[in-house]
Amino acid sequence: MLKTTQVEGNTDFLQKLQPRQVARYLVDDSFVRNALQQVGGPKAFGLPNNLSRIETIKF
Repeated sequence: MLKTTQVEGNTDFLQKLQPRQVARYLVDDSFVRNALQQVGGPKAFGLPNNLSRIETIKF
């Protein structure tokens, strides 16, 4: 979605970005994952072990 967002200036670099790689660079979820393990893992909160989710955007 970011690749089609209206942004001023040169946006050529956006076309080269890989979402998974960007997420790895920007997000450090190790703190949350470690805390979850200390209280019984994701299942203690009714979450799937892989912590995945599906987001649906309706227009």
